[in-house]
Amino acid sequence: MSAIHHKPLITYPCRWDYKIIGADTGRIRAVIAAAVADAEHTVADSNRSNSGKYCSVALTVAVRDEEHRNQVFMALRGHKDVIMVL
Repeated sequence: MSAIHHKPLITYPCRWDYKIIGADTGRIRAVIAAAVADAEHTVADSNRSNSGKYCSVALTVAVRDEEHRNQVFMALRGHKDVIMVL
């Protein structure tokens, strides 16, 4: 049996949520500011690991199209202060 994978249908422009995980909330917020530039967005501190070593920040950004959404993701993911982007 083969699985058929379809791209999700996304209507642009829309708001897109990211969760960014790193070691320092301030650094993550700086990365976000650079990644979203002048796009409308909101940022909120999310969780901190029990040990306090990792934290996450929730980002909602207004994306124009798929290319913009992917650009934001790659800018976040490619930064040295970011461990993971969900």
